[in-house]
Amino acid sequence: MDKYAKNNFEENYQHSELFKDAVVGRIDVSPNENGTPFFVQDKIEKNEKTNYSNAMQGVMENSLLSITFFSSNNIENIQNMLRSEIYNLTSKQYKIDTQDSDQLKIIMRSVFLQYSSNNNSNIEGQINKLNKQVLDYAVPQVHTELIGYIKYKKDISSPPELIPLPQSLAIDKTMELNNFF
Repeated sequence: MDKYAKNNFEENYQHSELFKDAVVGRIDVSPNENGTPFFVQDKIEKNEKTNYSNAMQGVMENSLLSITFFSSNNIENIQNMLRSEIYNLTSKQYKIDTQDSDQLKIIMRSVFLQYSSNNNSNIEGQINKLNKQVLDYAVPQVHTELIGYIKYKKDISSPPELIPLPQSLAIDKTMELNNFF
């Protein structure tokens, strides 16, 4: 290695050591320094939520089961159970915010139309069964989206990975130039 190349190499090596701890990603999303759990939530506020008191309008008549299942107390209960399931599923590492209530109500309506038995007896048992069906669908969906979001944040906060320089694998031995004459 000639003198210029050696000096240039040493300078570059020293600079890389100097900036080793600096944030070199596109966006700094380093974890909280005080050790509190990482909260995954959007800062965008929605103006209003849809009213789902008449979720069965045009499909079925309202019953005690549908009124109780689509009540705000039950929706809040499902939100809390969903948050708890995700918290436990991620080994108590991530706490999520409440999910979009309109999306949750769409899932609830679909589950209600597919799995409700519409009996006037044992309303609480039927609601527990329907809530379990909603969670069985929603928890894997939210967990997958959470993992994707965490990987996305990691990707945007870390530098892009450089592709190694190409190596010629065709010639594995040195050849001598022979005179043909």
